[in-house]
Amino acid sequence: MASAVAEVDLSQITADAAWTALVAAVDAAAYWQPPGGEDALAAAPELAGVLGGLAQAVCDTRALPEGDHKGSTMVIWPRDDDPTPWPVPAAAATILQEWSARARQHEAIAARTWPTDPAHGVSSDWWSTPPHGLVVSTPNDPARGPWGLACVEDGFGEEVARVAPVTVSPSARVHAISTAEDWVALCRLAPLEVTASKRSDWFHTTGRGDVRWVIPDWAAVAEEYDAVQLTLTGYLDLAGRALEVYPGVGSVIAGWNPGETYHFGAVSIGAEPPVVWRLDDESRHWKPAAVTSPPRGAPHRVEHTAAIGLIPAPIHAPP
Repeated sequence: MASAVAEVDLSQITADAAWTALVAAVDAAAYWQPPGGEDALAAAPELAGVLGGLAQAVCDTRALPEGDHKGSTMVIWPRDDDPTPWPVPAAAATILQEWSARARQHEAIAARTWPTDPAHGVSSDWWSTPPHGLVVSTPNDPARGPWGLACVEDGFGEEVARVAPVTVSPSARVHAISTAEDWVALCRLAPLEVTASKRSDWFHTTGRGDVRWVIPDWAAVAEEYDAVQLTLTGYLDLAGRALEVYPGVGSVIAGWNPGETYHFGAVSIGAEPPVVWRLDDESRHWKPAAVTSPPRGAPHRVEHTAAIGLIPAPIHAPP
């Protein structure tokens, strides 16, 4: 395999080929289970040098899109059993606070009742994104449309979506995640322990069973920033890796799509009717289909559960 990769004609790298590979890689991501055969092969030491050279060639040719965040859009996936109303920007604070309380309750229950062996196999909320219900925007590529249509982690094979423009205030405080330090800074700003609830999923993904796990407490992060964006560079370099927050404390970027921005404030959704996009059966490219009436629906609501037991001690910076 190393010999075959080394013989690839790097002059044949095109934007279409790079985009096709990106979409396939994102779709194959599954950060709650052990690496698959292709992952294990790619991690073989014999391939490190040749794959690194191939990656550098892709970067040098600038074949991958950079993403136009000025023309950001929001993608909604309608389903028969879920009308999926548009998020309501004004509801962000409530959504974040309810999510934070629910995450702490879930961790407390898991800490009391779940096995401590990281190989126990109990799967839970493996992702580390901000909560569902917020405005989530994605770059818009003039040639391929919104990234959020094609670059979907472990997608469900959706073929119809509704798309609307998103306007971000020029004064919005946006934290871009392009390096490990960018993500670690969020975890240190507001660490939320999730060791018990994510221990098994992230052990299978990273092989690390010897650390405590944290994610950013997005409710607290929202007090400092109006949005958090995972750049394409950050996604390709960091997603699925065990990132060290402190010695013995780690975190994983999981469940994010490349280029996604989660908005906590300073954002609005275009008033014009959303555009329906469909996946073309023949070309397998997304294309705008028609204009529909604006969807109507209640803001996202979160069911409340009673607080149970004690919350594990928070993680602080070492002295």
